[in-house]
Amino acid sequence: MMRSASGGVAARVRSSVSTGGVLLVVLVGLAVASATLLVWQLIEPKPLHGIGLTFDRLSAVLTLLVAGVGSITFQFSRRYLAGDPDRPRFLKVLAFTVTAAYVLMLSTNLLILFAAWLFTSFGLHQLLTYYRNRPMALRAARKKFLISRLGDLALLVAIALIWDKYHTLDLSMFLAAVTASPTTGTTGIGLLIVMAALTKSAQF
Repeated sequence: MMRSASGGVAARVRSSVSTGGVLLVVLVGLAVASATLLVWQLIEPKPLHGIGLTFDRLSAVLTLLVAGVGSITFQFSRRYLAGDPDRPRFLKVLAFTVTAAYVLMLSTNLLILFAAWLFTSFGLHQLLTYYRNRPMALRAARKKFLISRLGDLALLVAIALIWDKYHTLDLSMFLAAVTASPTTGTTGIGLLIVMAALTKSAQF
């Protein structure tokens, strides 16, 4: 009886920690987005380049979007999985996935972007395969996993071509170079990036 009670307390503690972790991730995203938008409206500083992350109006809006979707998903999951002993694991993976999405939205360095891309894909796969005893869900998740690997390859090739042609892994420098003097290879790089993005689409 005492073991059962202690186990229930431990489960509630783990659930609370997971809940707090996800809420913290969402709140940080909201704070970053709000502060960035406010700073841009007041003094419009130049984006912070050279550190692998960029904080500007576009990244702030995207961060706000990720925070909003993450908050809705968290609230739904917390209620839907009430009483499920594995709920803390799901919430931890959800927090990991949302954090990876934040980094993906803010990345300027292409290697950091690619790493965040992989982590996001890994987190989504773990969420899709949460119920291990549902064959149809597992088959769909495996198909999504294979399609995502094609997207990974397309994005990796695009990054390699950017480095080969422009000798930079900074996204802003690459875009500036393309704007200044577009080349025929730019079209191929663009198509590879579009292909990679399509593999992330649920509709696709």
